This record gives sequence, structure tokens and C-alpha cells, in this order.
Amino acid sequence: MYGYNRGSNYLSIHWSTIPEEDTHGVLLGYVVYFRRYGSYESFTTFKVNTSTHVLRIKGLSEATTYEIKVAGRTSVGEGPFRTRYVSTGW
Repeated sequence: MYGYNRGSNYLSIHWSTIPEEDTHGVLLGYVVYFRRYGSYESFTTFKVNTSTHVLRIKGLSEATTYEIKVAGRTSVGEGPFRTRYVSTGW
């Protein structure tokens, strides 16, 4: 999983397909959590289908680092998460 700064208030998050042998069940989709790095805010959550591997997050604060977590989700639950820290530009 990796993220790109796409401007002062915009990030693009990309991830790879989870191999079937690693899903521990039928993959229903992915879940993406994000919040400002170092904050105690609740995470904003997006759930997307299995064919989605890019999420564009708009309306973010300028020159700010975000904590982003992505995991697969099955009928059993979520995880494990991949975590990255990505910053918006000026």
C-alpha cells in the first residue's frame, strides 16, 4: 500500500489485491481508515468493493500528515492492516 500527495488537500491511496490464500475467507472488499497523524480523532472510514484498489481522498488540510490504514474484509472480519503516513502539499 502506498499513498501519493496529489495537491494541497488531496491524497491518492493505492493497494494491491490480497492473494486468495491469504484472505482467510471470501474477500468482500477493503476498508480504508484515515485521520490526521498524532490526533485522537476518530478514523474516517471507507468501505469499497474487491475491484477497487485506489481511493482518492479530497478535502484534507494543507501540509498535514495523515495516518492511513487499509485491510481486506471478509465475513469473519477485517485485517491485518497495512499502515502508512502520507502528507498533503502546500
